[in-house]
Amino acid sequence: VNTELKELEANAKNLQKDALSESKQKIQALRNKAADMNKQITKAKNATESSWDGVKADFNKTLGEFTDSIGEMRTWMSEKIAP
Repeated sequence: VNTELKELEANAKNLQKDALSESKQKIQALRNKAADMNKQITKAKNATESSWDGVKADFNKTLGEFTDSIGEMRTWMSEKIAP
Protein backbone atom coordinates (compact mmCIF):
# COMPACT_ATOMS: atom_id res chain seq x y z
CA VAL A 1 0.00 0.00 0.00
CA ASN A 2 2.76 2.46 0.90
CA THR A 3 4.57 1.66 -2.33
CA GLU A 4 1.42 2.35 -4.32
CA LEU A 5 0.81 5.58 -2.43
CA LYS A 6 4.38 6.72 -3.09
CA GLU A 7 3.98 5.87 -6.75
CA LEU A 8 0.70 7.82 -6.92
CA GLU A 9 2.31 10.77 -5.15
CA ALA A 10 5.21 10.73 -7.63
CA ASN A 11 2.77 10.64 -10.54
CA ALA A 12 0.78 13.49 -9.02
CA LYS A 13 3.93 15.59 -8.70
CA ASN A 14 4.73 14.98 -12.35
CA LEU A 15 1.20 15.83 -13.35
CA GLN A 16 1.40 19.00 -11.32
CA LYS A 17 4.65 19.99 -13.03
CA ASP A 18 3.19 19.22 -16.45
CA ALA A 19 -0.01 21.05 -15.61
CA LEU A 20 1.95 24.01 -14.26
CA SER A 21 3.96 24.28 -17.47
CA GLU A 22 0.85 23.98 -19.60
CA SER A 23 -1.00 26.49 -17.44
CA LYS A 24 1.78 29.04 -17.96
CA GLN A 25 1.35 28.68 -21.71
CA LYS A 26 -2.41 29.00 -21.45
CA ILE A 27 -2.13 32.05 -19.21
CA GLN A 28 0.22 33.70 -21.70
CA ALA A 29 -2.31 33.06 -24.45
CA LEU A 30 -4.97 34.72 -22.26
CA ARG A 31 -2.66 37.69 -21.71
CA ASN A 32 -2.28 38.00 -25.48
CA LYS A 33 -6.05 37.96 -25.91
CA ALA A 34 -6.38 40.58 -23.16
CA ALA A 35 -3.91 42.77 -25.06
CA ASP A 36 -6.11 42.35 -28.15
CA MET A 37 -9.10 43.44 -26.06
CA ASN A 38 -7.24 46.55 -24.95
CA LYS A 39 -6.47 47.38 -28.58
CA GLN A 40 -10.14 47.00 -29.45
CA ILE A 41 -11.12 49.27 -26.55
CA THR A 42 -8.72 51.92 -27.84
CA LYS A 43 -10.19 51.57 -31.33
CA ALA A 44 -13.69 51.93 -29.87
CA LYS A 45 -12.69 55.10 -28.02
CA ASN A 46 -11.30 56.57 -31.23
CA ALA A 47 -14.07 55.37 -33.53
CA THR A 48 -15.95 57.78 -35.70
CA GLU A 49 -19.58 57.52 -36.61
CA SER A 50 -18.65 56.08 -40.00
CA SER A 51 -16.26 53.47 -38.54
CA TRP A 52 -18.37 52.53 -35.52
CA ASP A 53 -20.16 49.51 -37.01
CA GLY A 54 -16.88 47.84 -38.05
CA VAL A 55 -15.18 48.65 -34.76
CA LYS A 56 -18.18 47.33 -32.83
CA ALA A 57 -18.19 44.08 -34.83
CA ASP A 58 -14.44 43.59 -34.27
CA PHE A 59 -14.82 44.35 -30.57
CA ASN A 60 -17.69 41.88 -30.15
CA LYS A 61 -15.71 39.18 -31.96
CA THR A 62 -12.64 39.76 -29.79
CA LEU A 63 -14.77 39.86 -26.64
CA GLY A 64 -16.42 36.57 -27.58
CA GLU A 65 -13.06 34.91 -28.21
CA PHE A 66 -11.70 36.22 -24.91
CA THR A 67 -14.77 35.08 -22.98
CA ASP A 68 -14.60 31.63 -24.58
CA SER A 69 -10.90 31.35 -23.73
CA ILE A 70 -11.56 32.24 -20.09
CA GLY A 71 -14.26 29.56 -19.91
CA GLU A 72 -11.98 26.99 -21.51
CA MET A 73 -9.20 27.83 -19.06
CA ARG A 74 -11.54 27.48 -16.09
CA THR A 75 -12.74 24.11 -17.37
CA TRP A 76 -9.17 22.94 -17.97
CA MET A 77 -8.09 24.03 -14.50
CA SER A 78 -11.03 22.32 -12.81
CA GLU A 79 -10.21 19.11 -14.66
CA LYS A 80 -6.59 19.29 -13.51
CA ILE A 81 -7.58 20.00 -9.92
CA ALA A 82 -10.31 17.35 -9.78
CA PRO A 83 -9.32 14.11 -8.04
